[in-house]
Amino acid sequence: MSLLMLVSLVTGIFVAVLVPLLFLQRELKRQHRERLAAMFVTGLVPVVARSDPQELIAWSGAIGMARAMYPQIVEHLDAASGGQFPFTSELIEKAHSKWTTEWLSWERKHDTEFKERTREVLAHSGSFGDSMSQGDRAKLDSIEDDKLQSYQRKYEEYIRIGNALSALRAKGPNKEGHE
Repeated sequence: MSLLMLVSLVTGIFVAVLVPLLFLQRELKRQHRERLAAMFVTGLVPVVARSDPQELIAWSGAIGMARAMYPQIVEHLDAASGGQFPFTSELIEKAHSKWTTEWLSWERKHDTEFKERTREVLAHSGSFGDSMSQGDRAKLDSIEDDKLQSYQRKYEEYIRIGNALSALRAKGPNKEGHE
């Protein structure tokens, strides 16, 4: 066997093995991209459908990392969704409105609850102002303190989530970063 035939044979075997491996590698990368895209879509659809503000904020960090790690896949998802996947402006507005509505509802309920607690102490006391016992005054002070502390905690949460939703809204599809 001549050297030329030997080189041709080795080259032929090399090409016969290498070319299918390259095609296999390309196919595996394509399948990986499809699985990642499917994971994003199926994992986020329930969250997006509920428009739960806290869940959206929780997912925003993962989406920010995905944008950094897999920019081409997320670009395809953005193009397919017609906006910044999965947080379109409409979705964020809906979540912000829902969050504000929940806050206002909580605030009314909170106010009603503490007015009722105050009425109960006043009704039990039977007296008002200076003639009220120290124990009843202490109960009223405790109720007022509870009211202010619970309001402050809830208000801080309301502001934190509202600001995070506003930050999501401010991010365009080509902006980097996450909460």
